[in-house]
Amino acid sequence: MSDQLQELLQRIHNDGVKKAQDEAQEILEAAETQANDLIDKAQAEAEQIIANARRTADDLHKNTDSDIKLGAQHTMSVIKHKITEVLLNTAIEQPVKESFQAQSFLRDLILEVVKAWHSSSDSIRLILPEQLQNKLDDLLRQSIPDALSRQIKVEFSPQMKDGFAIVPQDGTYKLSFTDADFVNLFRSYLRPRTAKLLFKDE
Repeated sequence: MSDQLQELLQRIHNDGVKKAQDEAQEILEAAETQANDLIDKAQAEAEQIIANARRTADDLHKNTDSDIKLGAQHTMSVIKHKITEVLLNTAIEQPVKESFQAQSFLRDLILEVVKAWHSSSDSIRLILPEQLQNKLDDLLRQSIPDALSRQIKVEFSPQMKDGFAIVPQDGTYKLSFTDADFVNLFRSYLRPRTAKLLFKDE
């Protein structure tokens, strides 16, 4: 009887130990599986993060290169424009301004314009800077033929700083002949040709 009881107790003990061991093994295997899943997931996420970072870095590199190229092109364009403008200023602006300061040049220019107007029977107003009244008035009246002088009314205006303007008697339009007008005219004509001459190899 005692042996049977002892055997029964031993069997119960062994079954309990085995069951505990089996459960412990299952728990370990489940934990290991879960840990592997977590590791795999973490690795996948890490790889995705690295891939995204690389794509972002590549995009940033491309955008930076593009921005640098655009910036360089813009800078070169500005530099070329400034070089062209400096040359045009030297070649055009100062000589034109000096020419308009010369009374003989201004008189001859006025006479040429007035003569070109002779084909028209319309009367005109010739508007000159007020500060030139004492210098040009008599000179012009002596230079303009009598036949033309009857068609021309000479006026001096404080609004005119240099050059002159022609306005028909009805005031429908105004033709301006100032140093700024001539500078702008020459600039518009010479700017593309100057740039082409300076940067012809590009």
